Amino acid sequence: MPPLNRDIEPNDSLKMMAAKWVFQQSVPTVLLFSILATVWFGGSYVLKTVIPDQLKAIAAGYERLESNHREERELRDRFYGEQREKDRDMIRDLLDLKRSTLGAKP
Repeated sequence: MPPLNRDIEPNDSLKMMAAKWVFQQSVPTVLLFSILATVWFGGSYVLKTVIPDQLKAIAAGYERLESNHREERELRDRFYGEQREKDRDMIRDLLDLKRSTLGAKP
């Protein structure tokens, strides 16, 4: 088997030049660059994909909480409004009853 020509020539493609460069390096250097490349691509994936998706999910959660809180507040206001009307009617009836009984006494 003839030895590999590891000299980079001007007409080599970029992939060929990269392959020749990698084969000329020691194992720790190649491992270091592969780890750095993995961290680089992983970080870019996190920054471009994961974080925006998480922010959208958080925003949707807050909107859902706000909507539920608004519905609960409307129900509570409606209930207390109805209760307040009943209380006013009862007080009005009691005052009318008191006036009628006071006016009926000799």
